[in-house]
Amino acid sequence: MASTDFSEICKSLAESVQAEPPYISGSFAVGPNETKLFYQGTNGLGMLDFSKATDSDLEALSDACQPASFGVGGQDVLDASYRKAGKMDASNISSQFSPLAHGIVKLMREDLFKGQDAERGFRLELYKLNVYGPGSFFKAHVDTPRSENMFGSLVVILPTVHTGGSLIFRHGGKKWTFDSAAAIQVGDGTSFCRAAFTAFYSDVEHEVTPVVSGYRVSLTYNLYFTNGMGYKSQAAQIRARSSVTLGIEGHLKSLLSNPSFLPAGGYIGFRLIHRYPVHKRTDFSLLAKTLKGPDARILLACKSLGLPTSLQAFYSVPGNLFYYADPDNSEVVDEGGNRTYMFQSAIDSAHVNTEYDNMKDFLEGECKGQVVHDLTLLDATQKGSVEKKTKRQDIYWVNPEVKSATKVASSYIAYGNEASVEYVYGQVAIVVEVKDAEKRKTM
Repeated sequence: MASTDFSEICKSLAESVQAEPPYISGSFAVGPNETKLFYQGTNGLGMLDFSKATDSDLEALSDACQPASFGVGGQDVLDASYRKAGKMDASNISSQFSPLAHGIVKLMREDLFKGQDAERGFRLELYKLNVYGPGSFFKAHVDTPRSENMFGSLVVILPTVHTGGSLIFRHGGKKWTFDSAAAIQVGDGTSFCRAAFTAFYSDVEHEVTPVVSGYRVSLTYNLYFTNGMGYKSQAAQIRARSSVTLGIEGHLKSLLSNPSFLPAGGYIGFRLIHRYPVHKRTDFSLLAKTLKGPDARILLACKSLGLPTSLQAFYSVPGNLFYYADPDNSEVVDEGGNRTYMFQSAIDSAHVNTEYDNMKDFLEGECKGQVVHDLTLLDATQKGSVEKKTKRQDIYWVNPEVKSATKVASSYIAYGNEASVEYVYGQVAIVVEVKDAEKRKTM
């Protein structure tokens, strides 16, 4: 196979795993028995009927709210230059409306989730009501996960007359806009009105543009995976595997069926497209069950081909930490002088110090780390550059690293002029173990 053919296959494979729009949106009819909102604000109890709400009604709701904060470094911060809006906690709200009655959950399963996600159980939890009046906004931010099982948010924009207040989403270098004001339909007290909604993953950057006129009122629900399974949608499974998943499978087959690609074996790596809360105690086998849309499709495609596939953590460790243990380590360091290790879990190196301990023995012995070397496509298809080596395994990365990559930090005690705490940073990825060309002939 010519190098240009390899290049086209790898390009197509990379395009197949890139994220589709990381959100869904739409509108739905709100019945006459769903339009009332009861609330307890700073001025006592109140009730609002969205089917016939006046400007003074909405102003009263806005006045009953508290200033909305946002999270920075684990703390709630009030800063009107970054977020100007009102908020009311779920404990002070009672609404006749329920998103469970409008097919939104089914839509999330079939359009937001892909692959094995379509059968996964999850629950909704009302989080807050927000009111954006004239001039209100929320600059670009990423939601703070409330637990490891939280994967996203559902925002319902209630039918009130307003302009502006669009949602802008950014992820993977792409940008999308949802004009919720154009999607709603305000009632006249006798006819049905329409509310708008959007659901998106919690690691997706988003912002609310300034409201030009009127009041934008929204209900936000946190979305959590549960241990149980939801209903099984065979149609959703077929659609998922017949498009993106099958495309990934086909491109992988084309690569691995050619003996010129990783002839001595090695690994294929897929950097996670979405971000996940990961720490040194995270169980990667459980994390694999909470992967979001495109990441779940990659894992499903690899496993469907029977390829040994797992989540692994990669750490780039400064090469100078190995000098005394391995003075001749030029074979295993990268251009920056670092050594890259692959682990089956995040490492806990807090009890390691470089004055008394051997970092090489710790990483390769106690943590069972494997030294890996990144390959270019040219290297991966040239036999001479990928021959089996005793100190490392080669890995070809399908997709480039992104700023939103899932990372985990591990500390160690470093000694120079004085002791200090330093960190090595790991990145979590989906890894496929590739056998040598002779052993994969039957694939």
